[in-house]
Order: sequence, then structure tokens, then C-alpha cells
Amino acid sequence: MIGNSGSQPSFKMVNNQAKRFSALNISDPVIQAAAQRLQNQFGSFKNIRNSQKLNFKIKGQQYFVLVAPWQDKFGLDWLIVTVVPESYFMARIYANTGPQSYCVRSHLLRQRQVEFSRAAGLLAPLKV
Repeated sequence: MIGNSGSQPSFKMVNNQAKRFSALNISDPVIQAAAQRLQNQFGSFKNIRNSQKLNFKIKGQQYFVLVAPWQDKFGLDWLIVTVVPESYFMARIYANTGPQSYCVRSHLLRQRQVEFSRAAGLLAPLKV
């Protein structure tokens, strides 16, 4: 593992050499579960040659995973893995549900008022 956004470092220094941790053996449960899910689905990280979208659950919490291979002319052959909890991804949608619902209801009420006034205008000449 090259890096992560968690609090745990992705390497340790041994004899002035950086020794990287395996994503499968790191103590962060989300990173470890994502790595395990990729390993189970593809058999090996080396078998991932195209961008992939996956999801998994940890303790009832849904996570979305995007993995994309990245290679360059210098021989780097990396997998860039992004893991996002569903709650973070959906938070803005859930936050906008209340105001959006209010806007829709007020629009429908206003539309109904317009329809009633039009109907009254059309029916007024028919009154005997």
C-alpha cells in the first residue's frame, strides 16, 4: 500500500528502508475489507486490468469501491482504490429531501390555485 487517508501510516521504517504494509494486513477495517473483497472477487490484485465498481458491507454499513489500474512509462503498476461510505455519499441527497419536498408541495399548491382560477374563469359565462 502506498498511502491512505486514515490515521494509520502505510509503511514503517526498517533499517532506514520504508517497508510498506499490505492492505490485507492493515488494522484499518475498511481498507482491509476492501482489499479482501478485491482479492476474493479477482483472485489476485494483478488480475484487475480495468476500472471496477464494487460494494461491500461492514457491520451493516454499505461502502462503495472504485478501483482503477494505473501504469506509466517508468514501470509503475498501481491500483488506485477509492472507498466511500454510502452514508457520506448519500448525505447531501438526504439533506436536500426536506427542502425539496417543501418546494414540490408549494409548487403543486400554487398550480392547483391557478387551475381553479382558470376553471372559474371558463365556467363564469356558463352560469345561468
